Amino acid sequence: MAVQVRYLAVLLLIASLSAPGRGTFSNSLECTGACSKDEFRCENGCCITSSLKCDGIPQCSDKSDEVSCNNIVEKYKNGLPNNTGNFREECAAPPVVGPCRAAFIRWNYNMMTKTCIRFTFGGCRGNKNNFMSEKDCYAACSEYCDAPRQVGKCRAALPRWYFDVQAQACTKFIYGGCGGNKNNYATQEECQRQCPGTGSLDPRQPLLSHHSRTALLLAAVLAVMVILLIGGMVFFFVKVARRNREPASTPAWDAKEDREYLINNAYHI
Repeated sequence: MAVQVRYLAVLLLIASLSAPGRGTFSNSLECTGACSKDEFRCENGCCITSSLKCDGIPQCSDKSDEVSCNNIVEKYKNGLPNNTGNFREECAAPPVVGPCRAAFIRWNYNMMTKTCIRFTFGGCRGNKNNFMSEKDCYAACSEYCDAPRQVGKCRAALPRWYFDVQAQACTKFIYGGCGGNKNNYATQEECQRQCPGTGSLDPRQPLLSHHSRTALLLAAVLAVMVILLIGGMVFFFVKVARRNREPASTPAWDAKEDREYLINNAYHI
């Protein structure tokens, strides 16, 4: 019985390995099975995992999984399509109420403070920097400067720039050519214009956010109070020390009082 079970297991293993279009390299001459939604169909009919497409390594025997990848790389060679334009329209434009008389609560992204501000929208002729909720506003605009660096899944080597939130500066990285996020700029100057940080060339920078200014003001007030307290304590202790060092005062000698004292003693004698 054990021998039969082992034999059956070997047959199942061989069958699974010989299944067309399901290996890491599609080299089967005939692939007729249907591909699932997360698979890519090679030109010869074989199926490979979709994530293996355009990874720089041919997985299909006919190399069809790498044929159209150059077009993808060229498409993103100068950055994500209309990255700068979208930012200026969606996130850098000022709030526009419009000529209509409605009163809709909307949110506008302020590029200088990097915060979403509520305003009243009239209902017509606004701009794209007009979001239904604060959450939608941050989701659309914070990615341009706050999203982490993403190389992408393609294998190109394109020099790009992204805004590093920790360093508060635009940093160079190598972009794969496709995918990624909106924090992806063709030049350092473009990155610095969109994301004013410590090292930005934008003359409107570096303006601090409301929270940063409040924190700095509180820190300055606290520092002044500490300095005044320390100064008062030093003055008090110096004054006490000087007072302790002063000699005890002795009454001045009076000759008249001595004569009276001697005369009184003589009468008593």
